[in-house]
Formats: sequence, C-alpha cells, structure tokens
Amino acid sequence: MPLRVLKQLGYEAVFDNFDAPGVIQRFDNNDLLPQVFTIGLKKVTQNKQSLKIVDNQE
Repeated sequence: MPLRVLKQLGYEAVFDNFDAPGVIQRFDNNDLLPQVFTIGLKKVTQNKQSLKIVDNQE
C-alpha cells in the first residue's frame, strides 16, 4: 500500500530502516532478489468517512 494512502488513513511513519543519518541507501538492480523496506507506523488521527445513501428504487 502506498505511503500516501496510509497517511490519508491517519497513519504516520515513526521509524524506518532506510533513512539512516548520513547514509544514502539505494535498492540494488537485482530483480531476482526481493527488495525489503521496513517502516513503523502509528495511528494519529481518526479517519472520518461520510456515508452516502443511494436509493435505487424507481
């Protein structure tokens, strides 16, 4: 799931293992191996979705 979607759902990243201070991380170009990226999230807001009632009776 993209991070922007998680942010819209009320989560924020509290840590990741990719952005170490002073270190430039890059995924390698080896398509045969999975590229792993770990982040920690916390729920910061309650997502309020409006419900729409649709009347299909004609």
